[in-house]
Amino acid sequence: MDKTARRLVLLMEPKANITSQSQETDIDVVSNEERLIRRINSKHHVIFDQNLGARRLSTKAFHASTDDKKMSVDLEQCIKNQGNDPAKYVTQPENIDGAVVFLAAIVRQKELEVECAPVPDNPFHGNVFKHPNLGRLNKKQENHLLANCEWLVAIPGVRLR
Repeated sequence: MDKTARRLVLLMEPKANITSQSQETDIDVVSNEERLIRRINSKHHVIFDQNLGARRLSTKAFHASTDDKKMSVDLEQCIKNQGNDPAKYVTQPENIDGAVVFLAAIVRQKELEVECAPVPDNPFHGNVFKHPNLGRLNKKQENHLLANCEWLVAIPGVRLR
């Protein structure tokens, strides 16, 4: 079984923590070069910035879930490895009208970590969370992600920053 096939098998297993701190083999690690996709819903993640006189992405786009204090992402390379177009895959739900990408290395610069956490309806799902103490991402971390992301699927008339 090649490296990609083994990684996909791992993706299908229930929530395995796959972090840079992992003691497992290199296929279990979300590498720093991995591009992470954050889905954007303009109704919730876009604001009108009076200083810019334009609509822009809000740090709300990088809030963690109130339930598990993790921010959901998709692992771009895993989507590609299955022959899917990441831009189309992440905008399938009707309420998703955009997506941004950033590197796992960017996440780790601010004491955050990445895990591969497939769910039944999304085998390419992952999470970003505070490491080592689980807690909500703070404003500084959210601003860092916003400052270092780029559009994968741009929303017309919406600026990143």
